[in-house]
Amino acid sequence: MGRDISSTTYRKAQTQEELIERFAYVMREKYGATMYVFGSRSRATARPDSDYDMVAVSEAFRHAKRTTRATDRLFLWWEAGGWGESIDLHCYTPQEFRQEIESGMGYLAQAWERGEVIEVKIAALSHQRVSQVLVEDHPNEGCVPYACPSGSPFQLSQVSLGQPEGNLL
Repeated sequence: MGRDISSTTYRKAQTQEELIERFAYVMREKYGATMYVFGSRSRATARPDSDYDMVAVSEAFRHAKRTTRATDRLFLWWEAGGWGESIDLHCYTPQEFRQEIESGMGYLAQAWERGEVIEVKIAALSHQRVSQVLVEDHPNEGCVPYACPSGSPFQLSQVSLGQPEGNLL
C-alpha cells in the first residue's frame, strides 16, 4: 500500500528553485495541485536552515479531513529532492484557499496582502523529461522559473484572486 523507500534512490535538489519546482510537479502529478510558496523563501530572506512554507490547492482534498490530506508529503518531498530539508505544507481546496485569503486574517492572508504568496510555475514537460530531471544532474534545464516579489530570486508574479488561472480558485 505505501511506498517502499528502501528501494528508492532520492537525489538531493541542488538549488531551492529546483526543489520547489520538482515538488510542484510531483504534487500536480499526484493530486492535481497548484502549488504556492510563501514565507522567507518567497521574500528571499531564507537562511540555510529555513523551512519551505508551501500551499497545495486541489479539488482532490475536498473529501478528506485537513489532517489526512497529502499524508505522503514527506515521501513526495524526498522524491523531489528535499532530503534533509524541512517543509511546512498546507493543503486546501480551491474554496478553502479563497476563503483563507479573503478573510484578511491569519498568516496566509497577511502574506497574500504583502504579495508574498507566489504561485509556483512548472514547465509543461513530458513525464519522461521530468523523470530524467529527477534522476539526472541537470537541474532546471528546460524548466520555467517561478515567481516571487522584488528582491527575490524568482521571476514571475503573484496570481490575482480576481483572475484565476484555469479552474484553481
